Amino acid sequence: MKRFLTIILSLALMLSLCVSPAASAEESIQLPKSWVRRGVFLIRTAGFYSESVRFLSYAFQNVSHVTYGETSVLAGKLAKSAQLNDILQDALEKGLTESEGVASFYDGSDLEFSIGMAEYAMRIENENGEMIAVFILKDTYDFTEIRSSGSISDLLNNIGHKLQEEGTIKPYNWLVKVVIPLEETV
Repeated sequence: MKRFLTIILSLALMLSLCVSPAASAEESIQLPKSWVRRGVFLIRTAGFYSESVRFLSYAFQNVSHVTYGETSVLAGKLAKSAQLNDILQDALEKGLTESEGVASFYDGSDLEFSIGMAEYAMRIENENGEMIAVFILKDTYDFTEIRSSGSISDLLNNIGHKLQEEGTIKPYNWLVKVVIPLEETV
């Protein structure tokens, strides 16, 4: 199975190198919908880029909203991410107990291909004598633009854009709660 996934990713990378960066949605690669669904299923069962596949699976299911709890796999990945930990460290250095903004996850990880960017609100609070940082991240999972740098991320985005235009996948809102324990206790 891993060999099969490596072949698929290699082919996708080769195709991304062959597609002109200026190609429009109409000129992009046309994949049969059944191939896309089957590919998502195979990757999901292999556990490869699990959150990316989960996000895409919800788009195929035509849901309007998905909420991830603080014990979800996504929350665990976010709690360990350099991005949220940098935001938290910056807030601590500035003496802030609340913060909000946009977090960017463009690092080639599962978080890039599932989230990319998301709004966040962060607060530091005391829970049963333990100081914790609570992040709430939210966004709309959609493919609103054609990208043209020629990267694998852009190729996948453009395929998603085409599938969304055709109505094969539907945008939806998502939210996740992430709890990061702080080392100091009260």
